Parts: sequence; C-alpha cells; structure tokens
Amino acid sequence: MSTELYLIHTGFLEDEELFSHKLKQVSKERRERVEACRLKGDRLRSLAGGLLLEELVRQYYYSPEDLSRDEKGKLFLPGEDTFYFNLSHSGDYAACAISDCPVGVDIQQFRPVKDGLAKRFFQYQETEEIREAKGKRKEELFFRYWTAKESYIKLIGDGLKRELNSFSVCLESGRVEDVKEEQEDAYLKEYFCLEDYAITIAARNNQFSRFVKKIIYRL
Repeated sequence: MSTELYLIHTGFLEDEELFSHKLKQVSKERRERVEACRLKGDRLRSLAGGLLLEELVRQYYYSPEDLSRDEKGKLFLPGEDTFYFNLSHSGDYAACAISDCPVGVDIQQFRPVKDGLAKRFFQYQETEEIREAKGKRKEELFFRYWTAKESYIKLIGDGLKRELNSFSVCLESGRVEDVKEEQEDAYLKEYFCLEDYAITIAARNNQFSRFVKKIIYRL
C-alpha cells in the first residue's frame, strides 16, 4: 500500500439533525471526544475526521470499535503492523493519511502570521526564507514549514516533547534533518489540492500517492 491522503469537508454537518444522526454512528470514544469540544467548528471537524477514519477502517476490514490510543494519545489498531493512519483538521476540512508504515499528517488553513512568529518556532534558515518572502507567499511558506514539522512530530509520536525548532526540514527534497532520530528515515510529501491550505504527510518510506486519493463532501 502506498501512503494515501483522504480529505473530508465539514459543510454537510452544519445541518443539526444530520449532525446528531452521524454522531450516533461513530464509536463511543469518538462520540465522547466530539461532545467534549466547546466550539461548533471543533465539533464539526472532530466528527468529520472520525467519520472519515472509521469509514476507511471498515473499508480495510477492521472494526472502528477496535481503535485504541497509546500512552501519548495517538490512535492505533492493537496488534496491527501493516495498517497505520493519522488524522488532522483545520478550517473546513479534516484529513486522514493511511499507510502500511508509520505516518503523520497535518493540515493548516492559511491565516495572517505575525512578524517574528517564524523566529520563535523555526530554525534560522527557515525563518530567513519566510522573512524574505513577500505578500501571501509569506504565510504560505510559514504554513508549509509548519505542516511539514507537525506531520513529522506526529510521525515520531513526540508531540508534547519536541520543539519545532529542534530539527530542520527541506521542502524541496522532502527530507527531515533530526539528529535525535537519525537512525530512521523520514520522508515528506506536500499536497497542493486545496487553495489556502497547506497539507503535508510524513512517513517512514517515500511511497506516496501522487495526488489526494479522495475529497469527500458528504458521508
């Protein structure tokens, strides 16, 4: 299996009756996470991501009820070492990456970036590239770096322990330079299928689907 990207738009869940109906269809764990969200947008994204993931799990002949979380909170299928996945959401979309190797995904909707923010999170050469960019290119670069780094952190499972400026990424080559993880390869793949969004997958091999597998507008 190559590493594949699926996207789902949250718009169909704006209908309150449909939202309630779909909420009853997801696993108990996902339902509790959706209900714990305080903001409407977060509830829509959490439910959409859960629906997408559970549909993909069923397509590969697993049960959503078998999904579990490790000590770091990352979802996985116990006892399964050939089916990996990861979720992310932002704006009006949720993203799910699936693979036969460990994987991480991050999606971010573009928004204005304050001066100096890149210096806080990124390494010098990355910060300089963003600083020299003009207009919309500046925020585009910022979020391309951000999703590349976040997807990598999700791949290695160190979300709360690693600072984004503790390693570097090369957008051109799709590689990560991380002295703490140099014994294992990591590859990055960017997808440019949505206007005003940055999307990156990080995986342990470079067998990525060239294009997004599917964009879903209703489940």
